Amino acid sequence: MALVDQTRLGRPVTAFVSVILESHKRKTSLDFIRAVQKLPEVLECHHIAEDEDFLLKVVAAHPADYEAFVLEKLTKIEGIEKVKTTFVLSSSKMETAIPIRIEVKT
Repeated sequence: MALVDQTRLGRPVTAFVSVILESHKRKTSLDFIRAVQKLPEVLECHHIAEDEDFLLKVVAAHPADYEAFVLEKLTKIEGIEKVKTTFVLSSSKMETAIPIRIEVKT
């Protein structure tokens, strides 16, 4: 298994984006999920139990590209009330493997 260097792929900017929807109806959430799945900039989409409704992991080439993503794609999705961005300055650990504990019966 290999991790891809997003900087070498021209996407060094990572942002975690919290999204609050206008409604908590099932249809609103499902419509949001379907729309986000079509956005290649979004690497991950999580429905969360917090003040926000969804947490997205987004990559971009530059902050200006991220801004264009928000203004031209994300906020055009019907049902979004608020978007909050947290930019990653550096990452000290990134894993994709899930640790598995194997129990040996004796």
